[in-house]
Amino acid sequence: MTERPIDESPSLDPTMIKARFVGALKEKPRKGKKVLRAWQNDILEQIEEFLKLEDFDVNFCEGEISQSPLWQATMRIEIFNKVLERKETDANLSDGKHRTAMFLAVESEELQIMESLKKAGALIDWKDNEGRTPLSLAAELGHLECVEFLLANAADINHRDLHRRTPLLMAVDLDSFHPKKQIIINLLIERGANPNLADDEEKTPLTGAILDSDIATVKQLLDSKYLTANVNQYARGRTALSLAVERESIEIIKLLIPKAEVNMEDDNSLKRTPLAWAIEKEKYWATMKLLEDSRTNVDHANPHGRTPFSLAAGDMRVAITQLLIRHGADPHLEDNDHRTGFWWFLKARFHSDFRMPINLKQQTPRVPRGEFGDLIDSLPRPNDQDSTGRSWLSWAAEYGDEYVVKQFLKNKDVNPNQCDKTAGTFARTPVIWAAEKHHEFLVQLMIDQRKDDLSLNYVIRHSKVYERELGEERMLNTVKTLCSHGEAGDSWITERCDAEGTKPLHLACYQGNDKIVDILLESEVVLNSKDRTGRTPLQYALQQKHEEIARRLLKLMSKLQFVQSNDWFKVADQETYWVKVFQKAISGDFDWDLIRKPECDFLLCKEQRTLYLCAQENVWSRVPRQFDAEDDMNSEMAKSEYIQYIRKDFQAFAVNYISVTFPVQDQSPSANRKTVQDPWGVAWIRGPESKDKVNVFLSRLSGSILPDGCIPSSDFEIIERFLKNLKNEWNTACSVASMKIDGLRANQVTQKGRNPEFIDELANNASIRMTVRKCLRSHIDRLRCEVKSDHYLKEEKQSKLTEIIDGIESSAIKSLDDMERAVRELLQMELAWVSRNEAASIKRLSWVTFIFLPLMFASSLFGMNVDLLKDNPDWRWYTLFGTLSVLLTGSLWMVSRFVPDDIVLSRVFRGTTDAAVFENFIVISFSIAADGQNLNLFW
Repeated sequence: MTERPIDESPSLDPTMIKARFVGALKEKPRKGKKVLRAWQNDILEQIEEFLKLEDFDVNFCEGEISQSPLWQATMRIEIFNKVLERKETDANLSDGKHRTAMFLAVESEELQIMESLKKAGALIDWKDNEGRTPLSLAAELGHLECVEFLLANAADINHRDLHRRTPLLMAVDLDSFHPKKQIIINLLIERGANPNLADDEEKTPLTGAILDSDIATVKQLLDSKYLTANVNQYARGRTALSLAVERESIEIIKLLIPKAEVNMEDDNSLKRTPLAWAIEKEKYWATMKLLEDSRTNVDHANPHGRTPFSLAAGDMRVAITQLLIRHGADPHLEDNDHRTGFWWFLKARFHSDFRMPINLKQQTPRVPRGEFGDLIDSLPRPNDQDSTGRSWLSWAAEYGDEYVVKQFLKNKDVNPNQCDKTAGTFARTPVIWAAEKHHEFLVQLMIDQRKDDLSLNYVIRHSKVYERELGEERMLNTVKTLCSHGEAGDSWITERCDAEGTKPLHLACYQGNDKIVDILLESEVVLNSKDRTGRTPLQYALQQKHEEIARRLLKLMSKLQFVQSNDWFKVADQETYWVKVFQKAISGDFDWDLIRKPECDFLLCKEQRTLYLCAQENVWSRVPRQFDAEDDMNSEMAKSEYIQYIRKDFQAFAVNYISVTFPVQDQSPSANRKTVQDPWGVAWIRGPESKDKVNVFLSRLSGSILPDGCIPSSDFEIIERFLKNLKNEWNTACSVASMKIDGLRANQVTQKGRNPEFIDELANNASIRMTVRKCLRSHIDRLRCEVKSDHYLKEEKQSKLTEIIDGIESSAIKSLDDMERAVRELLQMELAWVSRNEAASIKRLSWVTFIFLPLMFASSLFGMNVDLLKDNPDWRWYTLFGTLSVLLTGSLWMVSRFVPDDIVLSRVFRGTTDAAVFENFIVISFSIAADGQNLNLFW
């Protein structure tokens, strides 16, 4: 810096003076204390020279206020005061940024200068170009003493700059480690600073502290006793709690939750709650803190209807989903598109590039690892279905998520056979979904791990609906896929019984789908398997008249079992007389024909064994004609109308014919009614040797003569099955007779002896039982005789058949004897009822007679020779006396009926010695002599 000669006098040109002053300011040294002190002295000397010039204007600056003589004078307080003492000095001189010396004093924390400026008229609330006041600057810089001075001088504490920031907000923005930050904030709030004023970014002091994670400031703002911050105030559509949750400031969250509305949504289109923010940002611990508050709505839905669980599941936050469920979240709630959280979860996995198990995610201190299996176990209702009728396992199977399906199958509460509840469409099981989507590994997995999976049964049961919806090819492919899975070399999946006890082949035969039957037959299913009712697939096919399917089954059978004769009648029509069932000798398979004429081919065929089933009742009586046995039949009918047993030779064949009938147990008298039921029985023809094949003829009967449906090959088998069926018929006949007796008993209880025809009904019933006993004796004696005389039966076979006959006899006789005892009891009860009714009638007659006794007594008095009545009194006396007698008699009857006898006796005979004699009864007898002259009263 060039020093000015001492003897040189300053120029009086103001412009030159200002220029020299400004030039000196620009030459401010950067180093050296001595040089700096010399420079300062030079500046102060120039200012003193300015003060000596009375007309010199010191209110100028070059660019900034710091370049003004006023501010430079602050380097020496006495010179600064001299400058302020000049009347022309402007204490509010500002630079291009509109800053005054007061701002510089605040920046330099020069309280003395600030005080001098204030005294000189400097404005406390002067605003610079950014709209800041000295208080704003002091708060922003953290100058506590300056803040205190300005507040003491009534600075505007809630002034807002161009960005609408208040001094409190600027103080909050101070570094959290600033030593005087909390004191300044507390001072501002104490002096009335409003903590809820936001800047143009809608940031309030509270949200600013949260964004800075300043726990102490947050606590100070919330605990202030002067003016508490509004925790629910929006900041750019966000609440304070929402911001704290996003940053997972746990301590701040703890401070906010008691005062915040925990379910308050953001003020924007997303409408997120603090819980939704915690889930979206995967803030596990923040989520936990929110859920610990009982006010938190764990199922709060956003505008799209998605709940916190749905959001967590959609982002695969397994740990958070478990946390939500533990706090009562409903995992089955749907959004506006009817999708559950699990659907979003599967969608996220399906469209992601990985299929690793969810629990392989590396655990961090911030996010605990979530086991998906634990999530499944924690589900309150794992089998719940959404509005589309789908369960979680159903969705997982469709998406082909192997890991998720495995976790579901480990849970014992999960039902793998649960069908979808889809209205108007085919309802699938999880296995069906996997098979339909060609997830072969899932089909194998679910079938292997779940032995009770019934998806194959279900597909076949609803095959028509499936075919109508998706087409036959797709339906058959699903069946093939299911049949192809199972243990190696074992078709056990095709032998599973559903709830109704039916297996896949039963269902396929019932539905009549021959293509499904072919697929099952290729899988080597068991042809003669029974359902819970004992029916086989062949019986189902016959019942539904699926003839092609029945023939396919018969061709594969080596032995015909379990088929009843009634099953064959299902395929017959009205024109069918016989159903012919035969087994071919060469191939061994079975088949049948329908014979539409009364006569059938009864001759033996070397190529087959044949069973003829009579389809019409009126044809059975014509069978003997075919064997030229009409005369034999007439002879048998003459012997007994209840059983006919014919054995004869015919054209080198041995013919046997058994026909039985039962009496009609109809008690209604009718001249035209039948006395016996329609006959039924069995006939067979064979060669002269016992080893020859047999043609068997069976009459139509409810039930089956051959319960197992096989074609018998010997006399013993035929007679044995006939006797077993005869036993069933006798049990039925006895049951019918017993029911009729039960009907009589019910009628007797209702009529209570008032039915005059009841005795006749008992007699009629006894007559029928006598006929039934006669029929039984005819059956037993004839069958026993024929069995013993049949030389084709070995002795041991005869013994077995005799045992069956004896069993029929003993069972029927026991039932008839029981009925006899029951009828005798009915007769005794009926007689008791009749006796009781007669006694009641006599009693009523006695009371009617007794009523007239008082009148007769009165009339006798007036008709006798009594001195008292010699003047012939008026007839009205007779009426009065008769009425009193009737009333007296009625009163005595009421006393005797409703008052205990001992009380009456004690009152009537009180004080008499004869009371004991009459204690038990009173007899009042009115006896009038035949001539009407004498009256005797006896007590």
